[in-house]
Amino acid sequence: MLVSKRKDNMKMMNNKKNNRTSIVLGTIMIAIIAAIIICVEGAGFGLESKMIKSLADNIHENVPEAQTYKSKYRKANRHDSENETTRTKREYGKYLFVGDSRYKGMEKANATDEDVFICEVGEGYDYLINQMNNIKYEIDDNTALIIGLGVNDLVNIDKYVDKINEMSQTFDCQIYYMLVNPVDEEQETYSGYHIKNDDIDYFNQEIIDRLDENVIVIDTNSYLNAIGFETQDGLHYTEETYENIYNYIKSQL
Repeated sequence: MLVSKRKDNMKMMNNKKNNRTSIVLGTIMIAIIAAIIICVEGAGFGLESKMIKSLADNIHENVPEAQTYKSKYRKANRHDSENETTRTKREYGKYLFVGDSRYKGMEKANATDEDVFICEVGEGYDYLINQMNNIKYEIDDNTALIIGLGVNDLVNIDKYVDKINEMSQTFDCQIYYMLVNPVDEEQETYSGYHIKNDDIDYFNQEIIDRLDENVIVIDTNSYLNAIGFETQDGLHYTEETYENIYNYIKSQL
């Protein structure tokens, strides 16, 4: 009788053990099956949809963030493309960059098939006027025109304001103006340049105050001062800094 009872207890314990083992094995099997399903979906449309990102998404990810980034200019957000209450960001079919040697450097570092660069070393307002026919040829209502001139002729502020405002009234495209970016005054003296950041800041503030509101100002100057920048000669940037400028511009369109 005692032996029989002991056998029954042993049998019950074995049954419980087998039940626990079955539960554990069942759970493991479910987890394995779920993992296989996820992998299969990932190999198909699930993973593909995550891997294929638009150019704009990649650009946003590549823009370094500045912890205390804030425009140093008064009323900069009057034009700022980050002001979501007044405009919606969009993707364009073409990006037309018109500028000087700094755009030349940016073109070498970053140009894509969607980008068209009209730029030349040492140029300024006169170049903008001389290239007007080429600019008009390239634009349509799906073009972003990004002007980046001024560092070589800061004294022409009145001419720039008048011409860009005129263009904004007659051109069938969205016009952006990239503020003149900072220089490394100490380094540029060794290269023969004599541009001052105070003069750049005065020019940029005038641009912000006087351009029509439908011309969108991109404040790359404050951005570079916030994240830091490197130059080759005080005026022209390193490839990494050109990449930062380019990505920031694209993120603001």
